[in-house]
Order: sequence, then C-alpha cells, then structure tokens
Amino acid sequence: MISHLNLVCYRWGTLYGVEYVNNLRAMVARNLSIPHTFHCMTDDPAGLRDDIVAHRLPDEHYNGNWNKLMTFQENFLGLQCELLVSLDLDIVIVDNIDFLADSPMDNFKICGRNWVRDSVRKGGVRGNSSVYRLRVGSHTHVWERFLDNPERVKANYHGKKSADHWRPALAECGNRELFILP
Repeated sequence: MISHLNLVCYRWGTLYGVEYVNNLRAMVARNLSIPHTFHCMTDDPAGLRDDIVAHRLPDEHYNGNWNKLMTFQENFLGLQCELLVSLDLDIVIVDNIDFLADSPMDNFKICGRNWVRDSVRKGGVRGNSSVYRLRVGSHTHVWERFLDNPERVKANYHGKKSADHWRPALAECGNRELFILP
C-alpha cells in the first residue's frame, strides 16, 4: 500500500454545485484512512472547503468526460510519477476506500463494477470512468493521441455520459494496460 494518495474531481459550469465537491471531499475524508490530498479542477473555486486544492481548468477545456483525459498529461498537477485517483462528483462513498492505495506498482486501474444488471448488458463487468487510478505520466500517449484528433474521438465515443465507450476510447488512444479495481 502506498503511504500517500492524491485524488482529483472535475467541476465546471452549473450542473453540479460546489456542494457536490465539498460532499465528495467529506466522504473521502471519512472513508480513506491513509494520508491524501484532494484536488479539484474547476472553472470557479469559490466556496470550496479549505482542505481542497483548487486548480483552474484551462479557458479552452473539453466539456463532458473529456476533461478527465487531462489526467493523462505529462506532470498533471505537478504530480509526475505519483498515483492519482479520479472521482466523479455524482458518486456516493459509503465504506472504506483504502483499496485505492493497493498494488502501488500498477500504473492504471479502472473501476470494474457493472452498475447495470448483467441481464441488461451481456458480457459482465465493464470499465466505468467514475473511479480510476493512474500513475501520472505513465500513459501520456492517451492524451497525445486524443489531441491528434479530438473531434473524431469525441464523435466516435460521444463524450458525456458514455461510460460504455470509456475502455474502447482509451484503447483507441493507445492504452492497453487496464487493471480492474475490485
């Protein structure tokens, strides 16, 4: 298990108020027992708790899930080679999440729970971008290939609310190292 973990969420626009970030931070604080730093990429840091490290989104950022691809940049948030967990604002954490600090040698893990009944989606477990962990700088080719033609990738994988397409989009961008979180 690693001794310190970084976590990040993304908030822009008005769909989710600042209370979503503050509530997510509170859930992490209650359910992660190892030392950690909570980051928020946002266009408006007003109202964030003092224990949240706010980072301004670039003026020209990508809406929808595409903002999360920024985590694949070289030295994202100055955290080169550190493990970083990305969390969606609309998740609820009700139990210990220390498992996110397990397997420190793995460079990328993605949530592997199938949130839709298997009878509806045949094929069992699939990736879900609500929770994933990566070593910053380990998969920069994903970001670089996305930037090569973002409109094509966005058109093929639909962006916001397209968890069905998360793993194929990563694969198309060159990521082959997927490990499933419990």
